[in-house]
Amino acid sequence: MISRFARVMSMALLFGACAPSGGSPGRTGPDRMALTTENLRPHAKRSLYEVIRLDRPQWLATRGPTSFSAQDADNVVVYRDGQRLGGPEHLSDITADVVSSVRFLSGPEAQSRFGMNHQYGAILVTTVKR
Repeated sequence: MISRFARVMSMALLFGACAPSGGSPGRTGPDRMALTTENLRPHAKRSLYEVIRLDRPQWLATRGPTSFSAQDADNVVVYRDGQRLGGPEHLSDITADVVSSVRFLSGPEAQSRFGMNHQYGAILVTTVKR
């Protein structure tokens, strides 16, 4: 006789094996963590802040309590071509027509890449090379 624990565990393994993976190459939906040239083209003259506010508002959400000791403590940190700009207000200075891609990194991803004070994520902006 199979114990109840063994049955529950086997069902969990079965459902876990059938669940779709986040990074499957056959995924047809849009990448919610990125904006590409195709996504940005219709918004060419808008500021990048406005485009993100309209298309990916969750990237700009203020999260958690504010800290006096941490710079950009309650916001994502914006990088343009690898250079740290600061908080999301800097996106207003960039127009969509000069951007080739924008990627959002979650807090854990941003902290592993850039270190502490990135607990709320990072927005990486890559501009068009002219």
